[in-house]
Amino acid sequence: MKRIKENIILNNKFFKISNDIILNKNNSMGEHLRIEPKQNIGIAVLPILKDGSIIFQKQYRYSINQDIFQVVKGGSFEKTNPEDIMLEELEEELGLTSSNYIMVGDGHETPSIINQKTYLFIAYDCEFLKKSNKSVSPEEIFSDKIIVTKNELIKMIDDNVFKCFTSQALVLRYLKESGI
Repeated sequence: MKRIKENIILNNKFFKISNDIILNKNNSMGEHLRIEPKQNIGIAVLPILKDGSIIFQKQYRYSINQDIFQVVKGGSFEKTNPEDIMLEELEEELGLTSSNYIMVGDGHETPSIINQKTYLFIAYDCEFLKKSNKSVSPEEIFSDKIIVTKNELIKMIDDNVFKCFTSQALVLRYLKESGI
């Protein structure tokens, strides 16, 4: 597939969206939507508290018109180190810190139209900060959070509570790492 012409639909501080004219592998012409996030790296992290409980944030998602529980997700316009971005997002979104984490994978959430690479982490032994060093905007703070046990987490998976596939992938990886 080869791009013949880029037709930019939107170009703001968050995304560049184009509906490109392409030449398919069979030499036929076509169109293809492409979304380029301005954040060069995305992260998703499943926080595990010191007592072994798991924390999720509740966030309204406009495109599906509902609140969902999901892992911490975010990105950075400036930083290029996924670990630094992950630690910053843990602090900004949930007021957590962790020094015990692993990257369990990377990839693209919607590779058919979005070209942002996302890194997946599990952060163990998370603790709530007494006071954050970050200046956080109000839309970055999630007061709606849920803390669950491992058994409650398994029930949430069985009940299809997680509507975000990235969250599902991290939960399943965590359960595998836990020997369940």
